Amino acid sequence: MAPPELFVQRTRSLWGVCMSGWHEGGAGPSWEEHHAQLDALIAQLHAKAWIVAGGQAKDQPTTGRPSKAALNGAIERLDTLQVKGRYFTQRVLQDDFEVSGDILGTGCSGAVLAARSRHRPGRFAVKAYDLQYLDPGQKERLAGEVAVFLSLDHPHIARLFSVYESKDQLSLIMERMDGGELFERVCQTDRFSENDAAQATWHMLQSVSYIHSRGVVHRDLKLENFLYDAPGSDFLKLIDFGFSKFFPNDQKMREAMGTLAYVAPEVLRHRYARGSCDMWSLGVIVFILLSGEMPFHGRTDAETARKIKAGKYKLHWSRWYHISKRAKDFLEKLLVVCPKKRLDAVAALQHPWITSLAMAPAVPESVVTCFLNFAHATKFQRACLQAMAWSLTLEERRKLRGDFIHLSRQGVIKQQHLREFLSTQMQEDSEKLREALRALDILQNQTGDDISYSSFLAAMIACTKLEETSHAAKSAFRRFDHTDSGYLSPSKLREVLGEDFDVEVIFKEVDRDQDGKINIDEFLAHLNDVQSAAVERLAAEEALDVCYRDEGVTGSFSCLGIPQPHPPRLQSEPPSKPNPPADLEHDHLNRCTPLKNRLDAERSPHARRHKLPDVMPLLGRPGGLRLMADGASSTEWEISAKQADEELQKKKLPILSVAFNGETVLTSSSRPTVKLWRLGDEGLTATGALEVQEGLKGAAAAPSSLDIFRDMAAICTQDGNVLLWDLRNPKEASSQLDLIQGQGSIIRFLPDGNRLVSGNNVSGRLSIWDLRQQRVERELPVNSVGAEVKNGDEERPSKSRRSFAPQADSPITAMCASGDGRMLACGRSSGRIGLLHLATLDWAGADLPAHVGSAVRSLSFERSKFLFSGGDDRNLCMVDASRWVTRGIRPQLERFPAHRASITCVQACPDHRHPALVSTSLDKVVKVWDYRRQRVLQTFSSHSAGVTSMAFEPDGHVFVTVGADAMIYVYAPVHDVGADVGAPASGAPQEDVKVKPG
Repeated sequence: MAPPELFVQRTRSLWGVCMSGWHEGGAGPSWEEHHAQLDALIAQLHAKAWIVAGGQAKDQPTTGRPSKAALNGAIERLDTLQVKGRYFTQRVLQDDFEVSGDILGTGCSGAVLAARSRHRPGRFAVKAYDLQYLDPGQKERLAGEVAVFLSLDHPHIARLFSVYESKDQLSLIMERMDGGELFERVCQTDRFSENDAAQATWHMLQSVSYIHSRGVVHRDLKLENFLYDAPGSDFLKLIDFGFSKFFPNDQKMREAMGTLAYVAPEVLRHRYARGSCDMWSLGVIVFILLSGEMPFHGRTDAETARKIKAGKYKLHWSRWYHISKRAKDFLEKLLVVCPKKRLDAVAALQHPWITSLAMAPAVPESVVTCFLNFAHATKFQRACLQAMAWSLTLEERRKLRGDFIHLSRQGVIKQQHLREFLSTQMQEDSEKLREALRALDILQNQTGDDISYSSFLAAMIACTKLEETSHAAKSAFRRFDHTDSGYLSPSKLREVLGEDFDVEVIFKEVDRDQDGKINIDEFLAHLNDVQSAAVERLAAEEALDVCYRDEGVTGSFSCLGIPQPHPPRLQSEPPSKPNPPADLEHDHLNRCTPLKNRLDAERSPHARRHKLPDVMPLLGRPGGLRLMADGASSTEWEISAKQADEELQKKKLPILSVAFNGETVLTSSSRPTVKLWRLGDEGLTATGALEVQEGLKGAAAAPSSLDIFRDMAAICTQDGNVLLWDLRNPKEASSQLDLIQGQGSIIRFLPDGNRLVSGNNVSGRLSIWDLRQQRVERELPVNSVGAEVKNGDEERPSKSRRSFAPQADSPITAMCASGDGRMLACGRSSGRIGLLHLATLDWAGADLPAHVGSAVRSLSFERSKFLFSGGDDRNLCMVDASRWVTRGIRPQLERFPAHRASITCVQACPDHRHPALVSTSLDKVVKVWDYRRQRVLQTFSSHSAGVTSMAFEPDGHVFVTVGADAMIYVYAPVHDVGADVGAPASGAPQEDVKVKPG
C-alpha cells in the first residue's frame, strides 16, 4: 500500500495544478479544498466528454484555428509527409472512428475517450478540444502541444496517429495504453525492486533523452504520465504534452507550470533552461519507485515548495538500507539544486546503475538486409512505406521496436553508427559490405544522417508480404487521400509530399491506366512491386549461398548496443569455407539467411525474426569481462551409440527425462516406470526397470523428475513422493521421502551426495533433505521474508532479509547446484532466476529476469562461476554468478536467440578443461557451444522429433540425449581433436557433424 502523501499528490495531479497561479507566501489550499475542486473538475470533464462524443456545443464561442501554427512547428522538425499525412482538415472524425463515451483518463486539458477505427484493427484513444470555447491564448498553447506531439517519433512515446481539425473541434487520435499508469504499479507494490526500478528508469530515460535531443522540454514528468502499453507489459511510454514546448537555445524560460511535488527548484524561481527541470522530475520519480515515499512533502504547498528549493530530503533506513550505492549516487546526481551540476539525460543513461542493471538483447544482422531493400526502393515507395509505418498495430511494432532502440542514439539511428555495426557484422573486403555501404550512401543523400523510428519500421516492413500488412497499406492510401474521395490526384500528392517529390514522375510509375488518378488498386500494386522485389532479392541471396559466413572478424552487440568485435583468427590459420551440408532438410533448420528467417516467421505467428547466431555474445560491458579460451583445448563429439525404446515408439509416447552416471542411463516417460540402460562396448542395452508403482505400495504415479549420484537414483513422482534406489540392487526402492502430497517436484542431488533438494512446481516451496537421517534439513516456504524455517523438528527465524520473491503463481521449473555445493540456482515459470547461498540460506540479492514472459526450463553451472539457462523464449542466457553478490547488486546477463523452439535442456561440460555447453530444443536440434570462444562448435539433427532432455556423465566426456521420438543417442568425444591448443573453432555450425580421428 502506498503512503498517504502519494495519494495527495495523485489528487493534485488530477486537479491539474498550474504553478503560474500559485503564490509562495500563501498558506496553500487545504486537503478538503483540493478534494472539493477535484470532484467539481471530474464532473465537468464527464459532461465535456459526452458533449464531444455527441458533437454538441455550449458557452460562448471564439474564432481562429491552431492548424497553421501546429503544422509549421512540426514540419520544421519532421518531414512534410509524416506531418501532413496525419493532419486532416477536410475529413470528419466520425467517418474514420467510432468514439464512445468511455473515459480512459482525465487531466487539466480534458478527458481522453475510447475509440475504435472503422477501417483498421486496434483500439485508440481520443483527446478532443472544443475550439469555439478556447480563448486565443489557449489556442496558442494547444497549437504548441499539437506541434510538439506531431514532431515526436519514438518507441517510448505514445504515438499520435492522426489529428482531425474542423471549425469547432480538434481531436487527437492516440495510441491506447491499456497497461495502466506507473503510479498504479507503485501503489500495488508499495515500491519497486531495485532491478525493476532500474528497468523502468531506463525506459523513461529513453523517452526523455529523445525529446531533449529534439529541442522539447516536457515540464510535467510524473508517475501518471508514464503508461504501460499493454496489460502485464513492462514497456513504458510517455504521454501528455500539454505543458511541453520547444525550448529556445539561449533563452531562459519563466513559465512556472507542472505538478508541485515534481517541479524543480529553478521552475519555482521562474528561471530555467533546456531540459534540466525534467531531470529533476525524473529524480523524484526514481525516489518514489525505490522507496514508495515522496522526497518533498509538506502540509501545505508553501512548505513543500520551501523543501524543494532547499533540495533537502531524507533516506529513511527502513526503506533504503538494501538499496545499492550506485542507485543512491544516481539519485543524488539528479536531485541537485544547481541545474548545471545535475545529470542530463545522456549522462544519466551512461550512469553505472543504469548500464549494469538495464539489460538488452543483441541486434540481429537481418536488420541490415531490410535496409538494403529499403534503399533499392523508389523515393515514392519509401514514402508509402513510411505512411504504412504510422498505421502498424502494437503487436506489429512490438516485434521490431527492440532492434531500433538498441541501434539508436537519442531516439534516431545515426548513419555512422549503422556503418560501424555493418563493419562488425561483415568481413571488411566482402561484396555485401560494400553493397551495404553504397545503399547507406543512397539513404544518406535522400533522407539525411538520421533514421527515425518510422523510417526504421518502413524499412522492416519492406521485407514482408503485402498480404501481411494490407490494413496498413490501405490506411497509408487514406493518409494521402485527405479528402476521402477514393483516389489520389496530383494536387493531393503535392499537398502531402511537399515540393521535394516530382509528382509527374510518380504518376507515370503508378497510374497504370493513365487516367490521371491513382486508385487503391494501383496504389497497392505499386507497393506490392517493392515488397515482391525485396522477396526476390532475398531469394537471390539464398541462391548465392550467402548464408555461409566468412571467417574474418565477427562481432556482436552488447547490452547497450555498442559493437564488440570478437578476436580475429590467428595468423597461422588459413581461412576456410565450410562444406555445404548434404541434407537440405536438416540445413533448413539452422541456416541463418534473412529469407529463412522470414519464412520461419510466416510459418509460426509466434516466431521472432531473429537469426540464430553461430557466435555467442561477449559477457559484460566493453572493457569488462573477457571469456577467451586462454589455452584451453576444444572437444568435438560424434554419435557413438543409439537405441530406441520400442515399447514407447509403438505407443507413440516420448521419453521425457534422462539421468546418466557414466555407465547407467535412466529414462522416464509418462508411464510409472523408469527404465535402466547399460552403456558398454556393444552400445546401449536395456537391463531392467524401476517400477515406481511398487515402491508406492501399488499406487501408480508417473515420475515428474529424476536424478542420479553414483549408484544412487532419486525419482520424484507426480503425487509428491521421492523414491531412492540403490542401482546395485534395483529390485525395490531402498527408502522413500514424503513431500507435499498431490504435488510433483523437481529434485537434484547436491554435490556431496548426502543431501537432496526438492523444488515444488506448484507452490514454489524449497526443501533440503538430509539423506543420512531421512528428514528435512531446511525448508523455505513461499514469501520467505521474515518467515520461519524448519530445522528438523525445531523452528527458528530465518537469517535472510531478502527473498527470491517467489509468487504463488510462479512455481519452480528448474534447479541446479554449483560444483562446490555453495550455491543453488532456481528458475521459475515467471522467467526469473534466483541464487541461494546454501550455507546461510540467503538469497543473493534480487532475482534476475532472464526469460521475460516465459518459463525457465533448464539451468547449469560451469563449475561455480558461470550460470547458463534456457527457456521457452528460445533464448540462452549467460551470467557470471561469482559476481552475484548480496545487497541487491545484480550481475550482467547476456541473452541471445539460440533455437527455433523452446529450449528443453542446457548443460555445461563438467570437465572445465573443455569449455563446452550443450543445448537441446524442441526444434530437434542439439547444439554444442564453446562459450569461451563464443562460437557454435557442432550441430546435431539426429532426432526426428523434439529433444526433451540430456545429461552429461560426471567426468564430462560423454553425454546422452532423449527425445519425443523415443530415441536415445550417446555422444562420445572424437579423440585427437583440439591438439592445436588455442586455435579458434570452426566459423559456422555444422549439420550432423561426424569427425573421424586424425
